[in-house]
Amino acid sequence: MPSLFDYDERTMSRLTAREGQVAILLADGVDTAEIARRMGISRKTLACHRLHVYQKLEVGSRKELAVLMAAGMRSCPEKTIP
Repeated sequence: MPSLFDYDERTMSRLTAREGQVAILLADGVDTAEIARRMGISRKTLACHRLHVYQKLEVGSRKELAVLMAAGMRSCPEKTIP
């Protein structure tokens, strides 16, 4: 996994708006069923979004994602949560 300091706004901008929403909710510890409900998508679609987030940010788990987000990755004003 790359260093936390290798990430910046350009890295987060690789996520689509939906992927950004998923990343924030996952990092906040929201249960997958609840994320799917809030976003109005199926769990299968959520799983695809989660996979893309993990691949694009080069993380392998919610814990790694949460560490990245806590390290300052949350400042993405164009990515709002429904």
